[in-house]
Amino acid sequence: MTTDTLDKDYRRFRLIHQAGECFGRLVKAIDDVCAQYERERPQAWAMTAAHANSDWLRCVLMDMWHEAGTSGVLTSKHAGVIAASETLREKFGGLNKQKAMFRAIADEIKQTEPQHNSQSLLKAEVGSQFQYLRQHLNTAGLARLSLKKTIRAVHVLDHPIRHIGVGWQVSGRSIVKISIAEAEKRLIKLGADQPHIAIQLKKLASLPASEPLALVRKQTPQLRANVYFASVEEQPTPRPLAFNSSVPIIVPPDPRTGLLPALRTPPSEPDMEQRRKRRKDARIDVEPYLPSIGVHRYCIGAESVA
Repeated sequence: MTTDTLDKDYRRFRLIHQAGECFGRLVKAIDDVCAQYERERPQAWAMTAAHANSDWLRCVLMDMWHEAGTSGVLTSKHAGVIAASETLREKFGGLNKQKAMFRAIADEIKQTEPQHNSQSLLKAEVGSQFQYLRQHLNTAGLARLSLKKTIRAVHVLDHPIRHIGVGWQVSGRSIVKISIAEAEKRLIKLGADQPHIAIQLKKLASLPASEPLALVRKQTPQLRANVYFASVEEQPTPRPLAFNSSVPIIVPPDPRTGLLPALRTPPSEPDMEQRRKRRKDARIDVEPYLPSIGVHRYCIGAESVA
């Protein structure tokens, strides 16, 4: 084993150990937030809980693990709004700082060799340092750390709020233009010797080589928040914000009431019947031309403006 290899291994394991220590500070920051929340008991709205108490908040903030046998890419949705004091907002800011530090270390670990098992080692280190937590979570079927859940920051807003609207975005799909050659590569990757792929390759070969195609990806409904700020004397009013809202939004209380600002809340589940109806000027054919890879043809004349 060369000196260079030893140095790389040392760096990687040092980073993984640092990540474990950082995770400990992150858990401590969650404890601090929940303790302050329990002391204040601020008014809050939670989409998935009848009572937005400190137990609910701890459950939300500790949701950094994913169910055994499922992908850690998917994140749970814990939409909510908390009317937090300046002290509580500072506690949430401290939690976000620890999340950012953990993310920086995790990103550095991803660049170490061998890349294929660096994240697995990171998750194993966190699990070994926090056996009490992992054992508790295993009883609920939560086995491994989800990096995406761990590093997602909480939105902390300090300017007074006029109105917040939280709702489901159910646009349903994204459309990306691809070439005939790109479509062919995607099909071949699935296995050109398979009969259904061979049929689609033959269909693709019948098209003009210059014809653009549309790769359509279905998207799951997302919770989106739209925030409108209040006008305050001698202070510029920030521009409205719009962002995905899978965790609670932390805002100052209404200065007149000390409670939540005006709030529009969504149903617990999206109304799939409200998906955008097919427009008369839709740019792509309804039926996929290459169903195995979700590729459609553009309608006549639409590809020139796509």
